[in-house]
Amino acid sequence: MGEAQKQLGLNIRRANPTYGKEKIAIILRRDHGQTVSESTVGRILPRLKEQGLIIKSLSALRTKKTKL
Repeated sequence: MGEAQKQLGLNIRRANPTYGKEKIAIILRRDHGQTVSESTVGRILPRLKEQGLIIKSLSALRTKKTKL
């Protein structure tokens, strides 16, 4: 994944923090003409998280309730 593709993926994720690797790959293919596999996007997202460029969405941060 080239630097321009990484930047596009980052912009898509920042605009839509709940989107995962599948949705980002589809948007890159459909709207930007970039053929990037879901696996490639999936490898890039954790790196962006480590660098502090993106954060988990609030919906992903919810705690699960335990059954009593």
